[in-house]
Amino acid sequence: MQYALLAYEDIDATEARTDEEQSELLAGYGKVAQALAEQGKLVFGDGLRSSVVATTVRPGTDQAIVTDGPITEGREHLIGVFVIEATDLDEALNWAGQMPHAQTSGGVEIRPVGA
Repeated sequence: MQYALLAYEDIDATEARTDEEQSELLAGYGKVAQALAEQGKLVFGDGLRSSVVATTVRPGTDQAIVTDGPITEGREHLIGVFVIEATDLDEALNWAGQMPHAQTSGGVEIRPVGA
């Protein structure tokens, strides 16, 4: 079964991170991605640009309404996504626990992919 591992982080933590800390964070994700790939578990994974540059489309009366910004306002924002193959939720939870944000300044939401 496929699971999406959605990495979230507090906006203040993102903005306060130094270039060196950002490099360390990306290296941590690189290690997890490499381990997933080596085991044939990685379907897709990448970081997302800041929610500041997001664009949202919502239904309107006559046509869709396009606005700048994320779909939800909050202190945390979605910063990356991995889609993995896992035998069950327990395996997906194990992989999510290895993500840097599950250990530091954010969290990882796990969702099954598909209907």
